[in-house]
Amino acid sequence: QNAVIKESLCAGGGTTSPLSRVVPQGGATIWGCFVPGGTVVGFSSHFVHHAVDAFEQADKFIPERWLNGDSAGNEKFFVPFGRGLRRPLELN
Repeated sequence: QNAVIKESLCAGGGTTSPLSRVVPQGGATIWGCFVPGGTVVGFSSHFVHHAVDAFEQADKFIPERWLNGDSAGNEKFFVPFGRGLRRPLELN
């Protein structure tokens, strides 16, 4: 049942507005692109959950992707409620 919940959150749940962050001084590489420090960046969990380089067959409802031994790779991109300090307190 946990797999179905996670897949449902990827399919359409979670936050819809961009989650903004400021790139730390010195910059950062984000999805292969260097971004200078001080730049405000943001993402919507919807776009992450539907990116084919984050989830194989991202446009399909496949709860089984959370059951196999490779689900750790999926967890990296599972961000329905954000990540880090802006995530709801009960999830941190």
